[in-house]
Amino acid sequence: MALMFIIELIIESATDKPRACVEYDLGSMFAPAVANQIHLHRLIVSSFLHGSWMHICSTLFTLLFYGYVLEHNYGVAKMIGLYCISSITGNLFTGLINPYHISVGPSSIVMAVLTLQILFLY
Repeated sequence: MALMFIIELIIESATDKPRACVEYDLGSMFAPAVANQIHLHRLIVSSFLHGSWMHICSTLFTLLFYGYVLEHNYGVAKMIGLYCISSITGNLFTGLINPYHISVGPSSIVMAVLTLQILFLY
């Protein structure tokens, strides 16, 4: 995740493109691109892009704090599956709710991890 954010910053500083254009070029979620141009990679790739340093730090903290416990109990393969499924479903849902919004970040993954953590505790 941090590597993608560094790549975003390098491309943004090397070109005169605004952040939204750089994120779109790298694969941010944009429902018309997925539906009309069949850019299915956006359903996964957008979860590895971030909008700011605060965005990436809060995501990393949450995933390290909660994801570590779950990965220890469920295993790496199940966690990768959870990440992929939650990324795809979250981005599809976002595209249905607000189709002309460009979105980045693993919010759906974080919510899935937090939900699984709550279920794991009870």
